Amino acid sequence: MDILVIGGTEFVGRHIVERALLLGHRVAVFHRGQHGNDLYPSVRHILGNRDGGLDALGDEKWDAVIDTCGYVPRIVKQSVDKLKDKTNAYLFISTISVYAEPAYPGLTESGPLARLKDEMTEVVDGETYGGLKVLCERAVSDAFGDKAVIVRPGMIVGPYDKTDRFTYWFRRAGKGGKMLSVCERDEPLQFIDGRDLAAFCIHLLSEFVVGTFNATGPQFSMTWGDIFDEAALASGTEYEIVRPSEEWLNEQNVTIGKAFPGQFPANGGFDALYQISVEKAVENGLRFRPLKDTIRDTLVWRDSIPDPLKTGLTDDEETRLLEAYG
Repeated sequence: MDILVIGGTEFVGRHIVERALLLGHRVAVFHRGQHGNDLYPSVRHILGNRDGGLDALGDEKWDAVIDTCGYVPRIVKQSVDKLKDKTNAYLFISTISVYAEPAYPGLTESGPLARLKDEMTEVVDGETYGGLKVLCERAVSDAFGDKAVIVRPGMIVGPYDKTDRFTYWFRRAGKGGKMLSVCERDEPLQFIDGRDLAAFCIHLLSEFVVGTFNATGPQFSMTWGDIFDEAALASGTEYEIVRPSEEWLNEQNVTIGKAFPGQFPANGGFDALYQISVEKAVENGLRFRPLKDTIRDTLVWRDSIPDPLKTGLTDDEETRLLEAYG
């Protein structure tokens, strides 16, 4: 296939490009030139801005387009209007955040969707992110109809993940010892390795499968204890969870979202976001690599970067909190 990737030089986009090249597809990436200009010598880099700067795409036609970075409906509409007669399929990477709150365990692709108070807003934040993605999906579906593919990933992990959300836990559990966490071992967790997400996207396009798919995982019930155990086992360490109350952490001026990335306090009502149904995606080819491989490869990649983690507790912060907690 001739594939155009909108984005393609960061995280998921990189994995998509690498998967496509591995399978022998021809790839071009459309991006602003701010990152990754030296990546993938065999890939054609088309520089432009998807907001008002799509002329660089010319009138070329593609077998498939993969949109990795659409957040504002007005801007996504520009892409679909430009490409709707120039490709056989348009795959849009969305998010499970499109579902209306409160979510519920086993939520499928037909679940109720978020709605914005102001559908004209272009401010992307925690309040608007899901609703904006709903409108982006609608723009794609309206333009492409039965040529539209909507993929809704959950938390994405693995090499190239600059958020460090789960890299923090892979590294922290591997250190062992007393470990602060707002989640116990048996609390649910879902995420998807960016490489598995990329493989699924290319598979859907190769097999001419259209529709909407939740793409998180794995297909069995995973818990926080599973990743803690796997990370500790890989490092030959043992850990002990110390779980202070949310009230105590607030008294210590701890911002839970930053100190405990990816974790939701049990009383927050967010557990269902880690219990999304992926049955439809699995039936259509979504596969998952072993958890130990994701942990190992993520840490190998991250350890090659000298910068400190962007999120989570530092060693000194955790030590201070553990001493204060007693």
